[in-house]
Amino acid sequence: MITGKFSKVSVICGFVLLLGFFLLYRFYGSPKINEVLKVSPVIMSKAIDSSRRNKVSGLPEKRRRLPKALIIGFNKCGSSTLRTFLTIHPDVVTPSQEIRFFNDHYSKGLEWYRRQMPRSTSRQITIEKTPGYIKSLKALKRIYKFDPNIKLIAIIRNPVTRLLSKFAHFQARKSSYANMNFEKRLFRKGYFEERVRKSSDYLSKVQLVYSLFPEDQLIIVSEEDLEADPLSLIRRILSFLGLRSTFSDDVFVFNETKGFFCVNKTHPLFPSVRRFVNETNGCMKDDKGRKHAEISQDLISKIVEESRPYVEKLFHVISVNFNWSYY
Repeated sequence: MITGKFSKVSVICGFVLLLGFFLLYRFYGSPKINEVLKVSPVIMSKAIDSSRRNKVSGLPEKRRRLPKALIIGFNKCGSSTLRTFLTIHPDVVTPSQEIRFFNDHYSKGLEWYRRQMPRSTSRQITIEKTPGYIKSLKALKRIYKFDPNIKLIAIIRNPVTRLLSKFAHFQARKSSYANMNFEKRLFRKGYFEERVRKSSDYLSKVQLVYSLFPEDQLIIVSEEDLEADPLSLIRRILSFLGLRSTFSDDVFVFNETKGFFCVNKTHPLFPSVRRFVNETNGCMKDDKGRKHAEISQDLISKIVEESRPYVEKLFHVISVNFNWSYY
């Protein structure tokens, strides 16, 4: 008898609970919700999640989304600047750091990867940059499994300049390089050919991508073009991503002191890249665009002679001859 009464009470309680949920759903987001719950607007704003608030206000829903495009290479070729300039576009969002998910953190799972992404609307494209992806077939296979239709971007550079950039990077970060001579470092322990090869052999890594993805899913651009005419290059990449260019011609300005283009601080889109650049001049922060060591013409000739076969094979395969000095 007691059990029967208890069951009836349980059913009634369950019905009341369901009715309560229905009322919450019916009035959610309307002014009446405050009357139903008898709480202040401040508490209500905390109770409603961000996506619900966006719907109530008419704003597009924002949430963390997995990338639809990746900058997969190459290191010391301007990939950070490329990422920053792309982020100027209102329909592009990027995380501030290299996530290295597909090579270093894959075991953490896609939900972990998603949590590293900035919030975006459904119309925006999230782009993640990790230049090391292109060097690893395992990482590229994981990317293919993740999304076989994902758009891939690689930026490359004149091998001579890339070697100098790597050396400047190490000089700034390692005390053992502080007083080291570039030429002595390049020939140290007889590894000249190997060091030049590592900075010149883009093709073997590009072919890893081609072994998995259609060639039209990878766009290869040159750091020299980014440096000389960033607006044209960014517009080309936006077209590749299926985005309409909204940039006016004054989004970039040439900085005479730095010797290259920076983001125009007075441009309406500047706030979107403020976290990536120096706010005083709109240029990349001090750890980018370091001054390179001066080297002799004889050393340049040796580097070019050693790297030329790699460069010529690359140009032949991708059917593009970048305007690189000495080649």
